[in-house]
Amino acid sequence: VKANTIDLFANLGLKEYTIQIATFMQDKDVWIKLTSINAMGKLGAIEYAAEIADFLNHNNIEICLTAMKSLTQLNAREYSKNIAELLDNFFITIVAEAIYSLTMLDAKEYTQKISGFLKHNNSWLKLRAIDALESFQSKEYANEIANLMNSKNSFVRRKAIITLGILGAKEYADNIATFLELRGNNETDDYPDFEIIGAAVQALGNLRNKDYLSQISELSHINYPMIRTCAGLALALTDPKQFEKTLRELLNEETLPCWIKKVNGIIYIQVEPLFPITIECPNYKELRKGWIQKPAGEIIETILEK
Repeated sequence: VKANTIDLFANLGLKEYTIQIATFMQDKDVWIKLTSINAMGKLGAIEYAAEIADFLNHNNIEICLTAMKSLTQLNAREYSKNIAELLDNFFITIVAEAIYSLTMLDAKEYTQKISGFLKHNNSWLKLRAIDALESFQSKEYANEIANLMNSKNSFVRRKAIITLGILGAKEYADNIATFLELRGNNETDDYPDFEIIGAAVQALGNLRNKDYLSQISELSHINYPMIRTCAGLALALTDPKQFEKTLRELLNEETLPCWIKKVNGIIYIQVEPLFPITIECPNYKELRKGWIQKPAGEIIETILEK
């Protein structure tokens, strides 16, 4: 009951109980201790950051993980060094959380250390490392990330492809484009090939690459919503004229892709949140705000004008 009450107060943001809750971080009951440490992060109790940091070396893995999570929520960057020491921990779970916390704290001083996990045999740690380097915009590691496009793990492969696009690594556009042709070959994949194709399309869109527009345009018509979404947005970013042509064709189809809806003569266009175009695109800022509502005859002109 006590742990549930602490969690409830934290979720409600009742900061007036911060002092009382903080005392329970030393409770003998592990669940109460965990809930209290977690509550400090939720309540923004930065004044208890030092006390929370003491739990980073606790022999209970869950307590260690919760302390990292709480310090991350508090944006307690002064404890990045303490968290970075956990990169050498024996437990994969702790190392993965440490990489994530350092990423969230924007601790770029540990970029080189984190980059070493790109060669780790654990795919989870590879994914965490790619995420970190993407967040840090560490393009100097583009070659190491590009090597992971050949990983046996399709999650790692997909993440590497997307990250190269976000980092603006245009020198790998041709390598990325080879994944546009993976349809129907699932023999060695542990995840549908369409996810990899979508990643390649998204990356080429972020790179503003025009060499593969015809292939991307073809993909905007296939009966797979995620691919059509990525293809449509890639065309919008790379070649507005081609996007106009594709959009006009799509509006004449009976089944529209998930990023276009037509209701009572009004066209609705949405940026798919699962596959965002992450590099800033000034010409399409309005698209990034959510839904655009315009009469069908004006939507294309409106987008091109923006």
